[in-house]
Order: sequence, then structure tokens, then C-alpha cells
Amino acid sequence: MNDAVDLRGFTCASGVKIPKGTVLKLSSPRTAAASDGAADLFAGVASADKSATDGTTRVGAWQNGIIEFTISGTVTVGDYVVTHGNANV
Repeated sequence: MNDAVDLRGFTCASGVKIPKGTVLKLSSPRTAAASDGAADLFAGVASADKSATDGTTRVGAWQNGIIEFTISGTVTVGDYVVTHGNANV
């Protein structure tokens, strides 16, 4: 991750654990949750750990910049990349 990246705040469920680096989806306007499928709308990548027991309902997400992902299969420059099941990068 580089220093020139935009960080955006989203609402999230209070009783949910979201580890730093989790790919997030938009579950409703300005609300994010861990991504769990290929059809998810990308909200960003969680910028910090969010505990399930801390009572908070906010999570920060990086939305652009250089973000490294581990992928499976073959990817060519310019290909779209989607999430599939595993939300943690």
C-alpha cells in the first residue's frame, strides 16, 4: 500500500469482526460488509481491524492506490478481477 491512497469511512454492523485487508462490499448506501461473492459491489479494502466486540459501527476502507492482492488462476493485464467466497486478502 502506498501513502497516496484515499481512505473512506463506511457504516458497518457492530457485532461483526472485519480484519485489516478484508475486501469490502457495499451492502447499502455508505454501508460496507465483508465481500462474499463475485457479484459484490466493491467498497474498498479494510484499512484497520474492526473487532466484533468493540461496539463500533464504522470501518475505514482504502478505495484506490496500489493494493496488492493474492489471486488464483491466470490474469492478463487489463482483466477484471472479482471476489469469490474468501473475503480476506
